[in-house]
Amino acid sequence: MIAEMELMKSEFSRRYDAMMNDYEELGTVVRQLNKQLKKRDEELSILRIRYEDAMAENDLLYEAFNNELDQMYDLFEQKSSSRGRRTATSMDHPHEQQGGDTNNQRRPAHPSPEAQIRKKLELTIKERNQWHQTACKLARELQSLSQMSGSSSSLNTTPSSSSTNISMMAATSTTTSHNIRPANSRSTPIPPFRHSSQ
Repeated sequence: MIAEMELMKSEFSRRYDAMMNDYEELGTVVRQLNKQLKKRDEELSILRIRYEDAMAENDLLYEAFNNELDQMYDLFEQKSSSRGRRTATSMDHPHEQQGGDTNNQRRPAHPSPEAQIRKKLELTIKERNQWHQTACKLARELQSLSQMSGSSSSLNTTPSSSSTNISMMAATSTTTSHNIRPANSRSTPIPPFRHSSQ
């Protein structure tokens, strides 16, 4: 009877030691996962700040683009009106117009207002596309980190509320990044010579 009790005691001690070892190993794994989760949260915060900065710069770019279009359109209207006045004046003074034509022939060719506006418009569209690509790239990175953070939090660890909010923001930003529109969009008068973005 005593031998059986000793055997049961030794078996219990062995199982208890094994259980404690497993507990310590699991505790180590949980601590490592918590460190990784905290690191991912910090990366998500940094990436979110970068994404918001990129979107703010994109909005500023669109605003500058609209202002530039307004200025170009106003300049074109002014040049058109002044050209019409010069034409009317030349009809009243044909001899002076001939002398002016001779002087114009001696001057170097200057790009037309339409060519200047098209060139500026192409440069602005190129910059806009570059910012659009940057915003899409940041949105994809944000979604990828959110998914990795969500998968690591499934092992009985409670992630911070910020990671959940960031994951929701990543899903929304990924959907909207493919069709970015300026925040301060407004109707801009389109001149008849406006260059197509195709």
